[in-house]
Amino acid sequence: MSKLTLTAEGREVTGRKVRRLRENGLVPMIVYGQATDPLKLQMDARSLEAALQKGAGAQLVELSVAGGKTHNVLMRELQRDPVSRKIVHADFYAVNMREKQVVHVTIHQTGKPEEMEAGLMVLQALDNVEIEALPADIPAYVEVDITSLTLENTITVADLPSIPGVEYLTPVEETVFTMVVPRAAVEDETDEEALEDGDMVVPELVGEDEEASEDEE
Repeated sequence: MSKLTLTAEGREVTGRKVRRLRENGLVPMIVYGQATDPLKLQMDARSLEAALQKGAGAQLVELSVAGGKTHNVLMRELQRDPVSRKIVHADFYAVNMREKQVVHVTIHQTGKPEEMEAGLMVLQALDNVEIEALPADIPAYVEVDITSLTLENTITVADLPSIPGVEYLTPVEETVFTMVVPRAAVEDETDEEALEDGDMVVPELVGEDEEASEDEE
């Protein structure tokens, strides 16, 4: 698998003072692991966002520290502001390249089922899948071809593509993709069946029953 690269620099600012870092477009971060003491770092927020788009949330990252050494890391936690959605902090774990890691990898779809032409919709029931692999074998994402998807045949974890060095840990029976009938189509069909059966819908006029009751009294 390809390896992503990021560059960071040492960070001296801690506590509430890190707010100024964020205002200047930097993300406070920390790197920890069995073979290294915790490293307080900072990096450009836009560079980190770009790396996330390429799979840095799960994939192995080669992190170069200015004036220091290079670490092979995996992202362990990413915190975002609940309103702006900007990254406020990132945790990375320095891995042993010979030890397997358990991570969650996103699932991407490709292709278009023929039944979509008939008005059916694709529902993705599972956004990510848990895998175990050596750091270098962790994919940025799992790509699934949904061309053969039908209303009767769903795609489960058991149908996911085989990736060298990767073991799926999510239960094989879990549904990943399925076809569904849009709710509007179901309601239209129900209305048509009711009319065919001779049912007549009488609109209720607001206030009509109350006036009738008053006349009777």
